[in-house]
Amino acid sequence: MSTLSARAESLRLFLRAYKPVVVLLLAVLGGVIGGLLATSPLLALASIVLLVVSITVLSWPEAATLLVIFILYSNIAVVLVRFHGVPFIAGAAFPLLLALPLAIYLVLERRPLRITPALPYVVLFMAAQQVSLLFSNDPAASFREVTNFVLEGFLIYLLVINVVRTPRTLRHVAWTLLLAGIVLTAAPFYQQITGSFDDTLGGFGQLSEVGFRTGETNLVEGDLRQYRLSGPIGEQNRYAQVLLMLVPLGWFALYFERSLGLKLLGLALAGVALGGVALSFSRGAAVAFVILVLAMLVTRLLRPAHFLVFLLLVAVVLMAVPQLTVRLVTIPSVTDLLSEETTTSELDGAIRGRATAMIAAALVFADHPIVGVGPGQFQFYSAEYGNRLGIRILEGNREAHSLFLDVAANYGILGLISFLAMVLVPIRVILAARHKLAGRRPALSYLTIGFAFAILAYLGTGIFLHLSYVRYFWLMLGLADTAALIAQRAANEEPIVRAYAATAGLNARDYAGEWLPGETAGGSQ
Repeated sequence: MSTLSARAESLRLFLRAYKPVVVLLLAVLGGVIGGLLATSPLLALASIVLLVVSITVLSWPEAATLLVIFILYSNIAVVLVRFHGVPFIAGAAFPLLLALPLAIYLVLERRPLRITPALPYVVLFMAAQQVSLLFSNDPAASFREVTNFVLEGFLIYLLVINVVRTPRTLRHVAWTLLLAGIVLTAAPFYQQITGSFDDTLGGFGQLSEVGFRTGETNLVEGDLRQYRLSGPIGEQNRYAQVLLMLVPLGWFALYFERSLGLKLLGLALAGVALGGVALSFSRGAAVAFVILVLAMLVTRLLRPAHFLVFLLLVAVVLMAVPQLTVRLVTIPSVTDLLSEETTTSELDGAIRGRATAMIAAALVFADHPIVGVGPGQFQFYSAEYGNRLGIRILEGNREAHSLFLDVAANYGILGLISFLAMVLVPIRVILAARHKLAGRRPALSYLTIGFAFAILAYLGTGIFLHLSYVRYFWLMLGLADTAALIAQRAANEEPIVRAYAATAGLNARDYAGEWLPGETAGGSQ
């Protein structure tokens, strides 16, 4: 039974079983819309849109999944709330649209909840947070931190691993994320080309600082400055982090897509994302990008011929954004922190500040090694510990500026170990399945590897960024984790099981037997 016919049959049975309820709901909704037309046409229009969306989701649950992921990753909801007067509750609650396809899968189609490879470690990390909360000096503030972590992060993760269930949906999600990259980069590209940095372009071209000197001058403006762009995200380093995760998804489209047009489109969108990273002028993202490329080379996932294409892509970006080299040449100055011949006044102020915060976090972890100082509490210790170092005086509360040191200082060794486990397990599972899938299902192998390297990109940028904007982290972790489950199941398939999974009933569609374009039941592409 095909996916479409099976879902249509399930929907028919559902409507027949609950016909009185459906008729009553439609009558009530019709009356509400009729009443709103007379009093508030805008709300009436919203109700009609909601009805259309509901009908669409019932017939195609994946639509809600792709819509939520697109809006979340492009940060459209936050922009609408901050710049266009949309109520906060609407912007915060839209991810709950994923509950619609989830209900269809669990109730209508009777599919089971999914246990992904990282889920046990995610639960352990949440438990470590609760233990750390018990020892916090400010339990109320730590409780708010944990609550926000659950609502903005873990809930998204849990929904994602249960609505992205098949290789086909995972492939559609990859392309949805790459298209969201266009929304993320459109305004910054326009700003950089036209020089119109005084306009946020409706919130999609935000600037978070005055920029840096490029070393060039002219008679009118004197020393020229280059703005660091942050698009709809509003913070340049986070902007770079979000876009860098898209680069491997676009790159591996060269391998998991069969059509030449889609291969070139994936490469182009990877270039778009990389161009957005360049316009953030984030040195941390540049280091993370190098780590990403080295990891591809070490694992032999970057073919020699394609490596030349990769270098050409980087060269094009550097030529388009020559100001980037001004930022990159300052990266080696980090090593001056270890030199006795260099005074701290000679170092980049941002480098000194971040180094101070990072060392302070390490010292806090050393003093509170088991459970840390409590969720979100390191910032209140940063000045006390950091100002002992004499590198730079910290004023106010500072974050750790390192994902790993932030987790260690706040949650201790229990939190750090469980955190590392939950982010590394999906990567390990995907890479382990790669060898079994290489001959049978190479397209699926490369698709899942794209999500593994997206998480690696996050970890690379996390060397210099603390755990924040958690919705992006949990979304990508959920996608990498469900990709790991799909890859694991596909790697363990026997020929007879694969044939059954490709043709059997509703529940079999949660198995990895669904084929990507170009794949066959024989396993070759």
